Amino acid sequence: MLNVTHFGLFATLFAVLVIVVNILTQIFKSFASKSELPTRVFVVLISIVLTVATFLAACQIYSITIVWYLIVAAIVTGFVVAYCAMFGYDNLYGELKELIKKLFSGSE
Repeated sequence: MLNVTHFGLFATLFAVLVIVVNILTQIFKSFASKSELPTRVFVVLISIVLTVATFLAACQIYSITIVWYLIVAAIVTGFVVAYCAMFGYDNLYGELKELIKKLFSGSE
């Protein structure tokens, strides 16, 4: 039986969410005209909705009690999924690397 750690599960779900958001965005762009909902707004909305839905499903599967701050964490994660879907993983890693450098180098 496959033993998946929570971090591995989170990373896998995160990657799947980004891929699903990219696929749905491409489908949306093929049907929507330029005058309708902007693509970036669609990406953010669908990312948050899918991330929260995935979180709620995981809570149901693993019998996790849902508290308010976990919902907030799921929404924030939805924004990160949207960022990755719009700009890619490489850009996210670069931004996080710069943030960590600034945090550990002191105030500049």
